Formats: sequence, C-alpha cells, structure tokens
Amino acid sequence: MAHRAPLIIAEYSDDWPRQFAAERNRLLAALPTGFEVEHVGSTAVPDLAAKPIIDLMLGAASLSDIEQVLPLLQGLGYDYRPEHEGVVSENGK
Repeated sequence: MAHRAPLIIAEYSDDWPRQFAAERNRLLAALPTGFEVEHVGSTAVPDLAAKPIIDLMLGAASLSDIEQVLPLLQGLGYDYRPEHEGVVSENGK
C-alpha cells in the first residue's frame, strides 16, 4: 500500500545548512577516511521552498567502499534500500 501522509512543503529555512553540517560531521567522524558527504536535493538550494528533509549523498572511490560501510550506516540509523539500485528514471539516467 502506498504511503498516504500529506506532502509538506516548507518555506526555506536557514537552519537546513546547519542541520546538514551537523549530520555531515557526525558521518565523517564515524566513517573511514576517503568518504565525502554532500548536501543534495531541494533543501540544499537557498531560498527554495522544499520538503523539510535533508538529503545527503555519500561519495567514495568505489561502490565496494560504500558497501563495506553499510552496517556502520545502519548502526547510525540509516536505512539501506536495495530496491532502488539500478532503477532508471524516465529520462534514461
């Protein structure tokens, strides 16, 4: 069954970059060296109204590096959603 919670769009918050920075610091402190954490999605765009969810992208030298830290990320409260792997968008990317 599809999730039916209402879609909330909030006015831009100056707190979103601070929330990202705090979570980025928490992740980088827990991860081995060589990882990057970027703020992506609509909350990363100054002055843009958005769903108030901070989206992060984890970068590493290889996919296997990411796969090795999945248990660590799950221990930090993140969900691993393998069903989204290999999904191609409507524009083919």
